Amino acid sequence: PDMLNQGNYYSYDGHYFYTDMKVMINDYKNNNYNNSINKDNPYYNYYQYLSYRSKTNYSASNINDYINFRTGNNTNSKLYNTGQDFINTQEKYGINAMLMLIVGINESSSGTSVISQDKNNLFGLGAVDSDPYNSAHSFATVGECIDTYGYKWLSYGYVQPGDWRFEGANLGDKSEGVNVHYASDPFWGEKAAHYYFLMDSRYGFQDRNNYLLAVNTAENVHPKKNVQGQEIASYFNYDNKNSSVVVLETLKAADGSIWYKIQSDPNLNEQLDYIGSSKDPIPYNWNSQVYVESNNYLLISHPENYNPQDIKDFIPTQEQPKEEPVPSVPAAKPISTIVQEASMKYDSGIVSGIALGTDTTNVINGLTEKGATSVVIQDANGNNKSGILGTGDKIVITSDTLVETITVVIAGDITGDGKINSADLLRMRQYLLGNDLVGAYKQAAFMGYGSINSANLLKIRQYLLGQTDINQ
Repeated sequence: PDMLNQGNYYSYDGHYFYTDMKVMINDYKNNNYNNSINKDNPYYNYYQYLSYRSKTNYSASNINDYINFRTGNNTNSKLYNTGQDFINTQEKYGINAMLMLIVGINESSSGTSVISQDKNNLFGLGAVDSDPYNSAHSFATVGECIDTYGYKWLSYGYVQPGDWRFEGANLGDKSEGVNVHYASDPFWGEKAAHYYFLMDSRYGFQDRNNYLLAVNTAENVHPKKNVQGQEIASYFNYDNKNSSVVVLETLKAADGSIWYKIQSDPNLNEQLDYIGSSKDPIPYNWNSQVYVESNNYLLISHPENYNPQDIKDFIPTQEQPKEEPVPSVPAAKPISTIVQEASMKYDSGIVSGIALGTDTTNVINGLTEKGATSVVIQDANGNNKSGILGTGDKIVITSDTLVETITVVIAGDITGDGKINSADLLRMRQYLLGNDLVGAYKQAAFMGYGSINSANLLKIRQYLLGQTDINQ
């Protein structure tokens, strides 16, 4: 914090700091901060108090680059090449991609934990302390896990007022925020925020102080539909002090009171009614905005363009000029969905489940029929390709504003020529003798086994003799 010089300090909440532990304990007993160094200037870690209802400035490629940096380019990490999955979920379900990523890093040891490896579970979903492995939920793909985490666990769970877990839409700690009910570790919020800071510092702090944030200083703050005090759903309350919100605008009402327009935590329609549920998820409406009285809030971040004097007069509803309705633009169809609907398997930038000998034209037609606006197939060197699809080929899929390049894996096609023949048998034998395989070619060698050994070699030999098939 800016108000502290380098040195050692004590704090029991991360907001107020002391140089003497006994002094801190006395203030704690007396329920005040009178003897803290910063009694009139509490500190709030930006990353720990950034609302999930926000967007990162980082792109999918930035996220992938950072994951590679953290894992040492470990392609076996379950976080590998998941950047687009996080961005897609952010845009669709209104959950900050970086806040999801850093929780995934913290919970899965950067995608290398046993639960993440065996169950594609990046976030410890369902895991309880008494038996974390067996209780943890399993997912068919990592992409499915990220999508489910975004809408079911966060958008319609921890970040949804009315849900029993809602204590505020930020990481928080054991007094407010997601961590009240998420993890047994009381420092879970600080640890996750630490990973956000590390990435942001690596790329020049593109996210820090990007939003004007405020925390409530009173309990039971009830947001309104407008500055005239019109009510919205009665259970949309901020019950805990220090719950964080994103302030979009400052307004003055006719009676002189000052209000903040904030990003709504629940998903609301244009009439500010609740929409969707965990069983019926729908995309988050980024125009979900409500109002709170500023005297219940403390501003805790100040973006570079923030001007405290920028207060606008509120125009009463009846005086607002009528505007022609703007047609809603449907959200781009997620590329993972397009691939799966085209009867292929998608998992974190890898496409499989493709029959041996499939022609590129059939793949292009199948993806286009399911909603892709553009499909280009390239070989492993990035050259446009036609003919038979093979391991290592790239499929560049565009869906409206989304673009993703996914890599083909065909079980048994270790050499990438789209066939399974003696060359693949030889390459498998070379691998077992110490000549390594990498990337998609190594994945093609697994063929459904948990590891690559003599059983894989036997499988290809039996296939060549017509004694078995290799299941895609």
